[in-house]
Amino acid sequence: SGRLGLDWTPARNHSFYIGVSRGVRAGGPNSSLLASLPSVQLNVASTLAALGIFEDESLLNTELGWRWQSAEGSARSALTLFSMERKDQQVRQSVTLPRDDGSTLFIDFTDNAARGHNRGLEWQGSWMPRSDVQVNATLGYLRARFDDYTTAAGTDLSGRAQPQAPEWMGSLGLTWQVTSQWFARADWTAMDSYFFSDRHSTLSPSRQLLNGRIEW
Repeated sequence: SGRLGLDWTPARNHSFYIGVSRGVRAGGPNSSLLASLPSVQLNVASTLAALGIFEDESLLNTELGWRWQSAEGSARSALTLFSMERKDQQVRQSVTLPRDDGSTLFIDFTDNAARGHNRGLEWQGSWMPRSDVQVNATLGYLRARFDDYTTAAGTDLSGRAQPQAPEWMGSLGLTWQVTSQWFARADWTAMDSYFFSDRHSTLSPSRQLLNGRIEW
């Protein structure tokens, strides 16, 4: 694993950067699955034995970014574009195993998807129109897909969105320093729908939240 990057500042108030990094998540045994094999039917145990070990996952990430701030420092903006290539992507799966006595056993285990990718952008900005008021905003777009993945149950998830990966996210916040001891803040956030898990097709609904607080 490692990272190589280049930063360029053509002017005092803005800069650019590019980076390439590689990371690895270690593999290992699915211990709960392996421990359950003696208690299940022999033909099932021989099929599941191949799932006893999951492989390392490697990720290659490339990102390009831009940062800017106004001359007086009252406004700031940052934009990042990224592309991640995932090999042997680790994913969560489950299996229901029949026992010899007719009961069943539910086991969680880690599987590997052959390939996947995450691509998108992130933007964040802030602005102080006056000394006691600050506005913050963020916007994110993410396209996270399995490129090649067939589950242990034989379901082909190639091309499907990865779980816990909403396509769009955004927020807008306003902070007002009423006095040296009092301040008020309001935040609005929005999030697109997403799959809860690789194991089923249940979606979280898209949602918007509005929060506010006054603090002394």
